[in-house]
Amino acid sequence: MMDLSEIASVTFPKSVRGFNVVLVKEFLSSIAKEIESVKEQMASLENRNEHLELQLAEYKKLEKNITFSLAEAKQLKLEAELEAKRQAEVIYQEAIKKSNEEYSRRQAELQKLINEITQLRSYRDEVAKKISSFLNKLDSQLEEIYEINIDLPPYIDKEELKMSVMRSEETGLKEKVHVFSTKKLNEANFIVQQEDMDIKNKNEGSDEIIRDIIPDATEMWGEKDVSGTKKKGRGAFSMVDMDEYMKKARKVESQGVNVSYLNIGDPPKFGFKPPEQILEAYCKALCTQISDYSPSAGILSARLAIAEKMISKGVKVEAENIFVTDGASEAADIVFSASLNEGDEILAPLPVYPLYIALANKVAAKQVFYNLNSDKNWKVDPADVESKITKRTKILLVINPNNPTGSVIEVNVLRQLLDIAKRHKLIVVSDEVYSEMVFEGKHTPIASLVDDDVPVFTLESMSKNFLVPGWRMGWVGITNNYLVSDIRNAMLKLADARLCANTPAQYTIETALSLPQDYFQPALLRLKNQRDITFRYLNNISGMSSNKPQGAFYAFPRMDIRRLGFESDENFVLDVLKNLGILLVHGSGFGMDRTQGFFRIAFLPSADELQDIYYRLKTYLEAKIK
Repeated sequence: MMDLSEIASVTFPKSVRGFNVVLVKEFLSSIAKEIESVKEQMASLENRNEHLELQLAEYKKLEKNITFSLAEAKQLKLEAELEAKRQAEVIYQEAIKKSNEEYSRRQAELQKLINEITQLRSYRDEVAKKISSFLNKLDSQLEEIYEINIDLPPYIDKEELKMSVMRSEETGLKEKVHVFSTKKLNEANFIVQQEDMDIKNKNEGSDEIIRDIIPDATEMWGEKDVSGTKKKGRGAFSMVDMDEYMKKARKVESQGVNVSYLNIGDPPKFGFKPPEQILEAYCKALCTQISDYSPSAGILSARLAIAEKMISKGVKVEAENIFVTDGASEAADIVFSASLNEGDEILAPLPVYPLYIALANKVAAKQVFYNLNSDKNWKVDPADVESKITKRTKILLVINPNNPTGSVIEVNVLRQLLDIAKRHKLIVVSDEVYSEMVFEGKHTPIASLVDDDVPVFTLESMSKNFLVPGWRMGWVGITNNYLVSDIRNAMLKLADARLCANTPAQYTIETALSLPQDYFQPALLRLKNQRDITFRYLNNISGMSSNKPQGAFYAFPRMDIRRLGFESDENFVLDVLKNLGILLVHGSGFGMDRTQGFFRIAFLPSADELQDIYYRLKTYLEAKIK
């Protein structure tokens, strides 16, 4: 490049000699300056490029370090996973060992008990032989003393002799020995019978106890007469009554009449199918030969799944406070047996599911009732509830959705009930076995609304919510366990005594509770349609009125039975069975006055069947009124 001196000496061609040379030289000088500036910029760029190359080298070095660190992290993760698996295996083996030890311990205890019973039986037999021998000797002496010359059969002779001696004015040695010997024999028999019952309860669970106790509900309500004759008291629909009604229904069928069973809440009998996933889980449990005893409170996976499901609904509960049972009925039995003492009071809704009365009678507790208002779709009145509380009240029973009315308690009323329980230090027992069967809105667990000041026992079941009543699978969850730790401990002892719930069925709980929220939608839509048909048709029958059920699959209508000439609801139900082949359940079976005309319907048959049943009922009753 030329400098300024060189530019000045440049000889221009002739074609440009006419221009101003000075101006041209100045122009060329400015160009030279710009060229110098460009050279400086190029040098700056070269310096920057060198700096960037140094940075790039640093980044590559850092990348190499990061890659190495990632490799080290993966190795550490792999080692941690292996260590975790090893520790899990150790814990699992320890749990298996403890389980086997516990099983062996219980088997040893059971065998010891059996041995003791065997010894008692042997002692009983030995005592019986001695007493029999002594009585034989005594017989001959007594015959001489009291001139008994007739030869009676042994089973009458002993008793007649005993009564004769007891009525005698004599108080000699023979009389005393006779009475004492008979007493000892009875005591020996009683001891063996009690021990036999303990063994039976351990092997068969508490359902047998419930079956034995339920007929006692009749004593609570008063005398019962399934023929419909009015007697003193309300009358309870005990299991004995159910058998009697089923016999009558079968007798009607034997005469060629097709009986429509609206008396029982058994969905599978009417075409309702359980989810395939839980059927597969049950089959898997059976095929893998799961047939051993489980922990008495239930297998861990089931209890964790139940706790997780309850927590998802806003209920505060821990898996350790879940008890898996043979249906919600056994759960209720365990809660009542652990909670109530003789003379305690249970405050229950009226109408009431009879099981709870039987369970209260079992422990000699008293039943007090708060009324569900039939004129307001069986709503609960908190003021009425509180007015029935005494110093002996211990349990407030809530059935939501309700059996037999199908009513659902509003959230604001549930809150008021919790406030009442808090003020009076009551235990809340909430039967929520129909929680998935709510037609409008969603069911709200009462335990999801409680603070930390009221203990709540929530009873749930797979029977209705998953359409498997025959599996007998239920549970109870305790919220605010710290307030009732003594009751929880008593429940655990009762659970231990009956060993466990159905083990294979427990392996379906986790699958059932993980199903999508809409799994029950098809069944719910069918039930809602059948609910609407029931509500519409029953209210179209002259003299009849019905609530609109909000949940479950029951309606609890009322018929003006006096217009039909009936003295009681039992008489009305039997007449409908005899003349129409329709089996209902009378309202007095749920504690209502038998003259009020209430009865329960389970609207489980198909829509077409229900319409036919209600049409026949309407035609028959309205003709009878005329």
